Amino acid sequence: MHCVNVLVVVLKLLLRKIERLKKSLSIKGYLFKRLVIRILGKPRIKGKLYLIYLKKNTLLHMYDECGCDVYGLNKENLLPLCHKFRK
Repeated sequence: MHCVNVLVVVLKLLLRKIERLKKSLSIKGYLFKRLVIRILGKPRIKGKLYLIYLKKNTLLHMYDECGCDVYGLNKENLLPLCHKFRK
């Protein structure tokens, strides 16, 4: 019984250390991202961006951060997108 109690205490301590490590890495990652943005600026694409989905014969034209035109060869591939993203 004593061994079980010791094991429980050790597991709890390990879990606490893992949680502290996760928080520390999260903060470091956030700070690194902010530093990169401050030095290089926000990531952006200059020019036109077209994505081609060959399996579904679909072309996406992303014209700004909020908008995207979708073109396709057949209606069946476009309908799910229309239903999902209709405003």
